[in-house]
Amino acid sequence: MVPILSLSDGIFIWIFMWALFWGVFDYYLRPRGVDYTSHCAVTSVYFLAAAAIIIYLFWDYFRGLIGGFTITPFYALGVALVFDAALYWFVNRYKEISDFIYSHRQMPFLLMDYRYIISKLSNIAFQQSLIILLALLLADNGLRMSGITIAFSILFVAGHIPMLQLDGRGIGSFFIVAAACAALFFPFLILRVHYGFVYAFIAHQAFYMISGLFFWFYFKKIDKAVL
Repeated sequence: MVPILSLSDGIFIWIFMWALFWGVFDYYLRPRGVDYTSHCAVTSVYFLAAAAIIIYLFWDYFRGLIGGFTITPFYALGVALVFDAALYWFVNRYKEISDFIYSHRQMPFLLMDYRYIISKLSNIAFQQSLIILLALLLADNGLRMSGITIAFSILFVAGHIPMLQLDGRGIGSFFIVAAACAALFFPFLILRVHYGFVYAFIAHQAFYMISGLFFWFYFKKIDKAVL
């Protein structure tokens, strides 16, 4: 069976879209004060539009994911979203911002601002549209699961390396390790589990929520130890 796109053309287009949509956000919108908490509605619309464009342009890939509809993963998604809201309420109600969190306030997931939930979900929808496309593109070109996982690992780790300089070694390394771990199960969920792309979305958003909670508790202990 002839693939929809050749591997080389597909990877080139994928990297171009990744760079284009992230570039517009990081180098055009952010300098103008648009981020996950300030003008979060603009951020949400931007990333949802980016995801819609990707899905529309590559519908021939995505159409195969929605056959045999099942409601079960969407129940799980609903539970996850309720958990997110409850988690943010708890943290904002009972925890104080540590010195570490305040010094890294440019990373919105650490602040656990309510506005971040909505805008980050749209951003994850965009990221997942690219992740799903990559998995389907590689599979369409005949790569086995092991090869797809290796390709994911290389691209995921390489894509997060700039965080070492932008956000420091600690947080940068944290995200690199997380990206490497995600590369191990995202392809399996997307390609082998019925409606697994919904579970991949849940895992992706849960990472940011749980990571924020971890940093709040962990660095609060450090602040107390220093005092």
